[in-house]
This record gives sequence, C-alpha cells and structure tokens, in this order.
Amino acid sequence: NSRGSGNTTLLNIIAGLCKSDQGEIFCNGFPISAISLRDICSVVRQNASYLSSLLVEEQLYFTSELMMANLSKEERLKSIRWIVDHLRMKRFLATPIGTATRGGISEGEKRKLALACVIMMNPK
Repeated sequence: NSRGSGNTTLLNIIAGLCKSDQGEIFCNGFPISAISLRDICSVVRQNASYLSSLLVEEQLYFTSELMMANLSKEERLKSIRWIVDHLRMKRFLATPIGTATRGGISEGEKRKLALACVIMMNPK
C-alpha cells in the first residue's frame, strides 16, 4: 500500500466507478464487465455521509425505505433485524450518529452502519 501505486484507481475500476484505459478484469479466470460486477458486489465507502442528528435505527429504517421500496414495511423491518443481529449492532441502535465534535457512535460503528446500508442494496 504505497502512495501513487494505483490502489484506489484499481478498486474504482473493479467497482465500475471509472473506466480503464487498457486491460481486462478477470474473475475466476473469466473476463467480466463492470456492469456484471455491479450485479454481484457493492462498494462500502469509508466516509459515508449521514444526517448526524438521526439515531442509528432511524438511518437504517430510512435506508430501507429507499433501497427496499418494493418490500412491505414488515419485510423491511425483518431485514433490518437480521442485519442488526448479524452485525451485532443492537447496543448502539438508539445512539445518535453524531459528528466528530458532537459525539455519537464510534468510527468502527459508523463502518458497521455503512456496511448495513450496503447490505440493504441486496448484492449477491
């Protein structure tokens, strides 16, 4: 991980966020396109943006309404409960997301929240 070696560029190409000038991407020996990658994977951003005044559970519900609009409210809540259980987020659900200057959840908890929100996109 040295500076200027192209790590971020490579990840952006793999994620389909930018195009490569040359070469191909292979997965298990097969060339794949960025479009097919978007069908099977997602990007979890390190610096996701949230409304700092929301509680973690409010952010999860808000995200579920956006990403799972085709599901009933009960199905969305069931998905949220599954994600919360599997990511062990129960203890900070009622905590405001906060900011660096106004307290709230830790950086590690913010990463879990970012992962939870991406899981709601239902990547394969």
